Amino acid sequence: PDFDRLREMLRERFGDRWFTIEEAERFTLLETAFRDNGHLKTPTLKPAEQDGLLGVERPPGKKRGSFGPGTRMRFVSGRDG
Repeated sequence: PDFDRLREMLRERFGDRWFTIEEAERFTLLETAFRDNGHLKTPTLKPAEQDGLLGVERPPGKKRGSFGPGTRMRFVSGRDG
């Protein structure tokens, strides 16, 4: 699968506004050809965060790289995440 394409589809859908992991999962499953949430977190969102393309707010006690319930994120323009 082309995970860069999924990242761009998410960016097109949400722009630079904050969105939740639940919204991202729903969009991925219902509005894209990516039907498996295994395509979303590790191969798409995690590299976007590592590359400074995605700002992420996690619930207290959650570690970087995790995208559990309550996680909010938004796409950013630079590498300063």
